[in-house]
Parts: sequence; structure tokens; C-alpha cells
Amino acid sequence: MTVTTEAATAPGLGSGSGHGLIGLRERIALVGGRFEAGHVGAGFVVHARIDG
Repeated sequence: MTVTTEAATAPGLGSGSGHGLIGLRERIALVGGRFEAGHVGAGFVVHARIDG
């Protein structure tokens, strides 16, 4: 799965109590998957792959 934003967005208004990208990376790793996230141009990309 890949999720891409095309432009920078304002910070969220939530409390920040979640696990964010670190939590996603850990969960994907637990099932032997691959996780990448980072800035691409003015946007941001999150990619996760789990082979079944």
C-alpha cells in the first residue's frame, strides 16, 4: 500500500498520543514486511508491503 500527499499540510490538532510512523514500522516488521516513509518533493510518502 502506498499513500502520497502532494503538498505539505498543517500539523494535526490531535493529542499526539499515538505511535505514528514508528508504530507502523514496528507492526509491519513483526509480520516480515517492508515499510518506508519520507518526504518526496513538497509531499510525503508512506509505503508498506506485506507479502502473503
